Amino acid sequence: MKIRIALAVAGATALPTTVVAEEVQLPQVVVSATRSESLLPTPASITVIDREEIETSGADNLITLLEGRGGIQIKDLYGDGSRAIIGMRGLNGGNAAANTLILVDGRRLNNADLAAPDLSSVRLKDVERVEIVQGSAGTLFGDQAVGGVINIITRAPARATTAQVAASVGSFDLRRVAASGSSQGERVGLRLSGEYLESDNFRDHNDRRYGNALARLDYRLNQGQLFAEAQHVTERISLPGSLTRDQLNSDRQQVDPAYAQDFDDQSTDLVRLGLNHSLSEQWQLEGEASWRDSDGDGKLYGTPFTQSRRHLALSPRLVGGLTTAGGEGLITLGADLDRIDYRFDSAYTATDAEQQTNALYLQTVVPITAQLGLTVGGRTAEVKYDLGAAGAGVDERDRVTVWELGARYTLTPEWTLLARRDGNFRFAKLDELTFVSPGSSGLDTQTGVSYELGAEWAAGGHRAKLLAWRLDLDHEIDFDSTAPGPWGSGANVNLEKTRRSGAIAEAEVALNAKLRLNGALSYTDPKMSGGPFSGKEIPFVARVSSRLGADWQFTDHWRLHGEWLHTGERYQDSDYENQLAKLDAVDEFNLAAHWEQGAWRVTGRIDNLTDERYPSYAAWAGYSTVERLYPAPGRHGSITVSYTF
Repeated sequence: MKIRIALAVAGATALPTTVVAEEVQLPQVVVSATRSESLLPTPASITVIDREEIETSGADNLITLLEGRGGIQIKDLYGDGSRAIIGMRGLNGGNAAANTLILVDGRRLNNADLAAPDLSSVRLKDVERVEIVQGSAGTLFGDQAVGGVINIITRAPARATTAQVAASVGSFDLRRVAASGSSQGERVGLRLSGEYLESDNFRDHNDRRYGNALARLDYRLNQGQLFAEAQHVTERISLPGSLTRDQLNSDRQQVDPAYAQDFDDQSTDLVRLGLNHSLSEQWQLEGEASWRDSDGDGKLYGTPFTQSRRHLALSPRLVGGLTTAGGEGLITLGADLDRIDYRFDSAYTATDAEQQTNALYLQTVVPITAQLGLTVGGRTAEVKYDLGAAGAGVDERDRVTVWELGARYTLTPEWTLLARRDGNFRFAKLDELTFVSPGSSGLDTQTGVSYELGAEWAAGGHRAKLLAWRLDLDHEIDFDSTAPGPWGSGANVNLEKTRRSGAIAEAEVALNAKLRLNGALSYTDPKMSGGPFSGKEIPFVARVSSRLGADWQFTDHWRLHGEWLHTGERYQDSDYENQLAKLDAVDEFNLAAHWEQGAWRVTGRIDNLTDERYPSYAAWAGYSTVERLYPAPGRHGSITVSYTF
């Protein structure tokens, strides 16, 4: 009998995701968030999307891959993933990007300003697997790990020398070419990849030009490994902005004249170095250092701007074994050090700011018995701001401490019970602090607590998960369009207490050797629990979302993938008073087909098969009493042909 063992290592170098054993029945093994290559399970609930599932989906970007996954809701402004934001645990409005931590091999993709993580900087062809850590991970990952963590594990150099070329065409004049190559010797491994894309996209004045080049070098030591990585990403995209309700009804593709000159031109360079070194049989030194340099210019509302970001990060950690009467445990002691410079200049505002964040954390995974394991940990973090003239009167320093406690109990070989409590926090963004109500002394650090209780089951190639959760936040930071602001109405504020609770169910069933079903169902109750909006629903959070997918290998050469995505009704973003009618629920059907023969592979995918017309994002601008709507594209698709040498 063949059995797949899925390995999910948060913040570690990619490992093979498939292990085959003969005549052995084993449960699925999930390596949870320990920031090291440990096989010890923890109480964190982690969903793994492995390389096979990525290929089967036919997705060409991360957003398409993640849509409808348990606990995830997407805000995609233009429908191509280039300006998309991932929300988790009911944090899906204007502050979603600041409350979901996105990692690439453990490196932060989040920014210190309000700009969302650049998900398009990650080529899906370079991804080995995606790990979805449900719920807060403030102890292990710190700032912004509030609703959850998406950790993208990239592909290491292959053991055999390989190369691949690919070309794609699709709707809206999509044209893409890509190439990659990989080789691994006794000590030295090398992986190269590149991609160039052009598309006019669905909206008028939304053309996009994008390029991505990546090189990774691995060197095996006698007692560990060194690696170096360099990446260059360029993107130029025209920004069509939002539409009013009347404009949307008359022509969904048009651009409002106010945005007809807007564009964003960005260039990013990344260098990353890493080390894994065994100090002894029990202890290992791990760590990464990275430098990210982004420069951009463009126009917003017809006004020119320039922008730059410099982010230096250092993340060393010591990982050691811990022997108890119940078995082998793990101790992780680490630090996260970040230095960020941010510049933004336009005719309306100028920001010249710096942020330093220093954090120490400790996590222990302790097996009490063969069935029961505990996880205990804590983190202390300090932030320092230098906001220049724009931050006069703003508190320039803050410190926060959080802790976690969890338990994992193996009830039977098939059943596992989970319970976890974890603190979370997020520091105010640099441009949030410079856009507050007149007379305000700034923004308090957002803090909170996440509680989870769940059960996991796996047997005979099937698996299921049920998770109940609650997230309580104090001083949640968000933009309130009705609050007094520097330019009239609208400012960043601390909300009163908020509470989100819900449940997630996931399952995967192998009906036979060729047909598999998988799905997820999420329920969220998003409520303001204090202040003037107490009892109101938190806007732009659907109470119910779901996904049902099927994969069918119906011949040796052909494979089909289909999925149904449902997003329930929700209020427009910023409609804290719940005064407008909810946005309609949306049902979307997607289909992908694959043909493979020898070195050739052809993949076709069609999204929104039934050509549903709906806004992918909507915000209530209370200061102008206008709805701002972003129409989703109708039916669209692409086809990709690749050849592997």
